Amino acid sequence: MVEGFKRIVDAVFEQRGSLDGFDFVCSAHPSIDTAPFVEAGATWLLHAFWPGNTPEQVLRFISRFAER
Repeated sequence: MVEGFKRIVDAVFEQRGSLDGFDFVCSAHPSIDTAPFVEAGATWLLHAFWPGNTPEQVLRFISRFAER
């Protein structure tokens, strides 16, 4: 999955000659480690919560990042 994302980033760089002013958005389930996507060039990360996730589950996930 990350390899494919990196190929896209590389292709955009090849076409534009630069990534300045260009954002890459990655959407992932909260259980997926997004660090490799950031390393591959993601500038935005969207976490998707699915029907059935409780508010407590979402808040617990958010609290993991509040301490950073």
